[in-house]
Amino acid sequence: MVNTLDIEPTSRGLTCWLLDTRSLWPGAKITDSASAREALSLITSEEREAITRKYHIADARMSLGSALLKRLFVHKALGIPWEDIRFGRKRDPKHGKPIALLAPPQHGPAPLEFNVSHQAGLVALVGCKTDELDAEVGVDIVCVNERNDYRVVDEEGFDGWVDIYSEIFSQEESFDLKYNVDPFPLLDGTMVTRDMLGRHDRCCTRNQHLTITLPNGEKRSVDSDLLIDAKLRRFYTYWCYKEAYIKLDGEALLAQWIPCLEFKHVRSPRPGTPARCSTHGSWGERISDAEVWFFMKADGKGPAGVRGMTKGESRKLDDTRVEIQAFEEDFMIGVAARETKDPVVDGHRSKLPDVLTHFKGLHLEEDVMGVAKMSSPGICTSDLFTSHNSSVIQIQPNNQTAVSTMSSNSLNYPLLAIPAYYVFSLVPHAYAGGLLASHGYKVNNANPKASLSPENVKGKVPDEVFQKYQRAENAQSNNLEQMPLFAAAVLASLVAERTTATGIGREVMSGDATGLMTFISAWFAVRTLYVVSYVQLAEAPKSAIRSILWATGSGLAFYQFYKAAALFG
Repeated sequence: MVNTLDIEPTSRGLTCWLLDTRSLWPGAKITDSASAREALSLITSEEREAITRKYHIADARMSLGSALLKRLFVHKALGIPWEDIRFGRKRDPKHGKPIALLAPPQHGPAPLEFNVSHQAGLVALVGCKTDELDAEVGVDIVCVNERNDYRVVDEEGFDGWVDIYSEIFSQEESFDLKYNVDPFPLLDGTMVTRDMLGRHDRCCTRNQHLTITLPNGEKRSVDSDLLIDAKLRRFYTYWCYKEAYIKLDGEALLAQWIPCLEFKHVRSPRPGTPARCSTHGSWGERISDAEVWFFMKADGKGPAGVRGMTKGESRKLDDTRVEIQAFEEDFMIGVAARETKDPVVDGHRSKLPDVLTHFKGLHLEEDVMGVAKMSSPGICTSDLFTSHNSSVIQIQPNNQTAVSTMSSNSLNYPLLAIPAYYVFSLVPHAYAGGLLASHGYKVNNANPKASLSPENVKGKVPDEVFQKYQRAENAQSNNLEQMPLFAAAVLASLVAERTTATGIGREVMSGDATGLMTFISAWFAVRTLYVVSYVQLAEAPKSAIRSILWATGSGLAFYQFYKAAALFG
């Protein structure tokens, strides 16, 4: 656990908090812990539902920690009672940057700016009161050794691995990532610099033996794994800067200008020490000299801070600062901050502090739960699974609030849609049987399948009826053929939504993150039209309608797979 410190703003109005959830709330699932159930009672029913559905308990811990930190910050900054704290989003109602709202009966955004990030058990919050510090902020945590990067590096080479992210990094950044490296230590502590490496800095494969010359003339053999590890650490430094800036701006998934956002003079911070059984992990190096640049393309798209730039112009964003600090051996936390220009302000606001990553560790019980329980004495864990309505509020561009009410429930309706579709698939078969019965054909219930076979039916009803009967049976067969595709799309979306997905510009997405309910509704609508057209349209020219509907339904399912894959990141 990170050391407990005072949780007042760090310096000059900027609050930087860190909560370590790795040892919190033991159990196989989040509700196994009594203290977790108590913490869950302090958030909304929608948040509880999303958190308790997380597949991995580590993801549930981080989501719960994030929800608590946001409320703690709003409560400490504005004095709003815990139960009155509400959140909305800037600009885009689904992917926009989260904001706090004024307590009822007031309306609109609160004078706060904050951002939260979590990764591999750590949760960070950076925020400020905008009437004290006129700034926008973004924060991101990366864990260098959390992902399975080596598999791809071994298959494609480090340069091929960087190319996978060509939509994220500019050409200049990609070259820098592939062929430059920060100094790194050998196992005996000797630091290897770029000058010692020479052209070995071009090495992009592991398991190579590199020969370098030390300043004293000594020749040393170096395993290229150390070089690739150093390049990976540099890669995540770039990534952390990008993510922090995108979260500052708030466009998230809507940002199409990410490769035009460039960072220069980037170097990775030296790591701290890992947590041991008797000690806490320590902070490593802090770096604040990276520069933020933007290149304006012909489409004129860019973040809010580059308005007025002309096509082909490259500009350093002097109003924006980025800073990164290492924590333990594998973590790095980056903060981006931009001073906003507001001519209506009286000029008494603070400037950005000299240090942006002066994080203070919070103790769950003393700093978070204690404050929350004092603010919300009426909330208890018996309310945890009580279903009730609550409001989700979004801030539109004109700062008006849009309120939509959602009711919490204990059933996973998307999962129930799979057996519902099976029942739906049988409807054409029931229609076919009813059609035959209405024309005097008697079905032998002792052997219904044989009795309803085309060989037995043909010639015993009018040909027009027989043709419609066949189309209805074929519609049923097609429904069942499409069932694996539908079920797989639903399950893929559910797994994606219940699993942490950290990618560029986004954090854990909960609720209907893949638009699953929209997909299910559209699927049933399209398949209904398909069945009706199949049964009722006998003319060959009109059969194209059926084909279009079939293709539309299949396309919806494949697009759902894409959204689930994008959410996994």
